[in-house]
Amino acid sequence: MAGLSVSFFKCFPFFKCILFSVLFLCSFRCSASDKLVSSPVFASINELGRDECDRGSRSLSDGALSQLHSISDIVSFGMLPTNATNSRCREDSVRLIENARLYDLHSLNVLDSWGKFPSSVLRGNIIQFGNFDQCIRTNERYCLLTLSLPKLKAFDHLIHSHHILASTMEDSGHRVPVSFSLVQWGVCVPSSCGATDIESALRSNVATHAHASGVEVRVEDKMCQARVDPLPAPKYGMRIALLVFGILISSCIAATLLDSDNYRARRPNSALMCFSLKKNWKKLTDTETSNAEDIDCLNGVRFMSALALLFSHKQMGLMFLPYINRTDLAEITGMAWSTIGRTAIIHTDAFIFMSGLLTARSFLNELSRKGKLDVKSRLISRIFRLSPNLMAVILFATWIFPNINWGPLWPQVVTTHSQLCRKYFWRNMLYIHNFFPFEKMCLTHTHQLGMDMQLFIASPLLVYCMWRWPKRSVLGLLTAASLSTMFRYNATIEHNLSPIVHYGVSIAQLMRTADLSYIRPTHRATVYIMGIFFAYYLHLRRNQPPLIMSKMTVAFGWLFGLTLGLVVLIGPYNTALLGYVYDPVEAAIYSAFSPILWCTFISWGVMASHYGYGGWFGKFLSWKYFKVFTRLAYAIYLTQFPVFFYNVGTTKAALYYSSLDLFNFSEFGVIVFLSVALTLLVDLPFQNLRRVLQSRKANTKENLVEKCDSSEAVFSKNTGNATNDNEAAINRDSDLRRRQGSIRDIGTNL
Repeated sequence: MAGLSVSFFKCFPFFKCILFSVLFLCSFRCSASDKLVSSPVFASINELGRDECDRGSRSLSDGALSQLHSISDIVSFGMLPTNATNSRCREDSVRLIENARLYDLHSLNVLDSWGKFPSSVLRGNIIQFGNFDQCIRTNERYCLLTLSLPKLKAFDHLIHSHHILASTMEDSGHRVPVSFSLVQWGVCVPSSCGATDIESALRSNVATHAHASGVEVRVEDKMCQARVDPLPAPKYGMRIALLVFGILISSCIAATLLDSDNYRARRPNSALMCFSLKKNWKKLTDTETSNAEDIDCLNGVRFMSALALLFSHKQMGLMFLPYINRTDLAEITGMAWSTIGRTAIIHTDAFIFMSGLLTARSFLNELSRKGKLDVKSRLISRIFRLSPNLMAVILFATWIFPNINWGPLWPQVVTTHSQLCRKYFWRNMLYIHNFFPFEKMCLTHTHQLGMDMQLFIASPLLVYCMWRWPKRSVLGLLTAASLSTMFRYNATIEHNLSPIVHYGVSIAQLMRTADLSYIRPTHRATVYIMGIFFAYYLHLRRNQPPLIMSKMTVAFGWLFGLTLGLVVLIGPYNTALLGYVYDPVEAAIYSAFSPILWCTFISWGVMASHYGYGGWFGKFLSWKYFKVFTRLAYAIYLTQFPVFFYNVGTTKAALYYSSLDLFNFSEFGVIVFLSVALTLLVDLPFQNLRRVLQSRKANTKENLVEKCDSSEAVFSKNTGNATNDNEAAINRDSDLRRRQGSIRDIGTNL
């Protein structure tokens, strides 16, 4: 058997080359300026590996193996900035190499922490973090380099995981995997060196290798970390944020301890009681209280849409991570079934539709009762509903989150985001952040809050017109919805947008789609208007007998609705397949009509379930425990991204991909826990506080009215007394004049 193995390697030097490459290539292949490996054993192995590779690579006509080897040549110990213009960096780099030759443990730990040429490169394993913790413990600087390789003729589709997500060195963003198609390599250098010093040395190393032609390199300041660096978020901001959260937690504890029947009876409008955990927990978990105007099945629709978005966002987070079998990730997500996750935009359309429906229904009920709308009160109420949670998450993500951990990708997915929030948080608080570029947005996943607020501001006029002039308003709203549909179609054609995350989609195309269509209210207004129409239909039927439909009508309705839903959900399955070529016309048609078809399906499902024709599915959507999820939905929406990117930022080694990674129940458990905490500490207390303030305001008005009534009564009494006195005086004067007249008459007669 041994003889057979020897003869096998003699006949096939290429395999022998690969063996030596995998075992020793990157660990100890050093340039002439880096004579780190002084052991003659290692030196002989290096030379043997080079000889075998030179002989074996001749059998490859395209030289692809040599191009692969160039990765380890470029990112070798020889790229230490020994010629840096920064004198301290230059001296520390030279000293590091000299000490390593003397087997100094500190220096060896620094070099040992570097990323090495790995196995499974042909399975997409091209992200090598090295040993982040080992480097940081040496008190030196860890940097994550980015390299863009020229297209390798033989192995390119394997190395880059079939290019299922295309990225370039020019791409930017903190919520999309901008380096999916690029090589990332962790290195450890003296703490005195900066990104500029390392990039300069790296470029010099590229220039000395013939097989490295066409390789682009990038080292960013933000991707370098060291213990000596200041905290990502300034301490003063973190202290203020901790103080705010400390006050909230203390208020909740104090209110919970004081919460009793006696205290509530003595102080019925106590602001402190708004923070009682006992009171808010009962409100959160209440499944029995219901309103006659509620549409219970919407709770189930909200749950299913939120769950679909949760999995879609989770999958995007997985694309950041290094996998030793990342090609498997591409092949699994390149199957037809993955279109269910690639069409995530329709689930955001469902939320916009429900927002239009519930807003219009509430306005129509108010118009029926009062004949007018209190827009100011509604707007204040909505701001009170949305802003406290949003402010709390921004405060945490900006000042606390960046300082609690670190890792190779932490600067990209956490620190960069906190810096953006420091600059642009005011846009979120004014709900105008969706008017700015996606990559410059704080809490990018909250773009829908901005759109929803803007559509809400426009809705009173639309609903009032619908209520006051129904026939004319129908025509006007249909025109607006048609214009919104045209905007989506034209923008997709003109700018090559993609509403579907199709196979081979580029980061640039995704960002362009977000900026030019996805976050614009004028492009998403179609389904909001559909929600207004549906609310008006339900409003017209509020005083009519229950809707009666035949079995044939119900069956046809469900068949028609399900057909529309499936056409939207799995119709574009071909866009998920490996090798798909983008078609702008196909994308434009989907962008224009998929929201309409999907929300038509939802409209039928809601109407059928609301009027008792939903069967088991309608009962499922109306399950009473979905009410609890509805109260948590906003908090889940806000907290999921920080949790996902915490795990991305703290990952320090390559993982093994499995399709079950999408179902990380421990991660989902953390999201639910944080959502419950946010709801109990911030959301429900501030809703209670709004009611207390409104109650106090109403009581103040009543007291003023009572005082006015009392004053009027006193004034009337005083006025009455004065009137009586005046009348008496007038009567006395009249009597006196009459008597005087009588005396004159007597005198005249005499």
